[in-house]
Amino acid sequence: MLRCVPELISMFTQATIKDVARAAGVHFTTVSMALRGHPAIAARTRIRIEGVAHLLGYQRNEIFSALSRQRKKRPNAHPIPTLLYLGRARSDRHFYGMDHHRQLVAGAAREAKALGYQLMINVVGPSGILPEKLQGYLAQSNAAGILIGAWDPAMEVPAVDWTLAPTIRIDSRHVPAQVPLVSFDQMKCVIVSFRKLHSLGYRRIGLALGEKDEDATDGLHFSGWLVAQTEFPRLTKIPPLLFPPKATFNEVLPLLQAWMRQHRVDVVMCNWKSIILMMRTLRAKMGRHIGCVCLCRGTQQRHLAGIAPNLDLVGQRAVSLLGSIIHTPPEKNSTPPMNSYVEGTWHDGLTIKAQS
Repeated sequence: MLRCVPELISMFTQATIKDVARAAGVHFTTVSMALRGHPAIAARTRIRIEGVAHLLGYQRNEIFSALSRQRKKRPNAHPIPTLLYLGRARSDRHFYGMDHHRQLVAGAAREAKALGYQLMINVVGPSGILPEKLQGYLAQSNAAGILIGAWDPAMEVPAVDWTLAPTIRIDSRHVPAQVPLVSFDQMKCVIVSFRKLHSLGYRRIGLALGEKDEDATDGLHFSGWLVAQTEFPRLTKIPPLLFPPKATFNEVLPLLQAWMRQHRVDVVMCNWKSIILMMRTLRAKMGRHIGCVCLCRGTQQRHLAGIAPNLDLVGQRAVSLLGSIIHTPPEKNSTPPMNSYVEGTWHDGLTIKAQS
């Protein structure tokens, strides 16, 4: 069915490809492909578009079409430079299925486009670039820069010469590369959370962390905890609880319960997103309400109080810093690599309340 075209095509005006597209209710590229007989366009759609074009008196500009074809065959005189974003995961599906990776990549891609780069994402693992092949891949990639994208500290780090191109680490402190690092500010997030809880009247504030996570951040959560303790010296100093490496949800629960009971904890700060489920599970056993704050709050956990790590801004800053390094002459780039930290954002939630 022919759609109504605003300001009907006059018999004195030559119809354009966009006029045909509006009348046929399709994109103008579909019109172009249909009139060229492209196999991707279904026969029924092609016949309908040809009928609309005939009705409007549209005629293809063969000279323009020929020039367009020639232009496509001609190599690009100014190819877009590429930035390689390297993830590390058991599989591509695992990598793209994790929210923090999606946020980091989104921010990195946005900044890369703004700076005139194209971001190429590759996962180092069994379903992507094999770890033993990574060195050869990087040597042949001709990338303008490399981003080591939040590598899992539990996975082996392949031996790579990271001097092949300007490189930035996003987290990935365990990767032995003498390059700048960009990360979420875990130390500041503990301090901000502690201050917020103190202002609400909490006095027995506990910190629970994954031991492996704390190793991966060079102890920044614990450093923030020590700073907060000095700000409020009169508060009871509760020793932090470290979850054992590879401990499961059910294995952590009795440890958390015993620790909260022993130290009469009123509120728990934790870097595990599952802390809210743990507290719900233990609520009946503890016999009282115990608040909880997540130090790495997920984007969908709006009912959970805590710090959102702004990972899209981490990805964005990493690309921005990499771009500046790429355009800095090598002789001026000899200073020791610096670390850059992005602050998180506090969000109130139903898991804490003002204390009487």
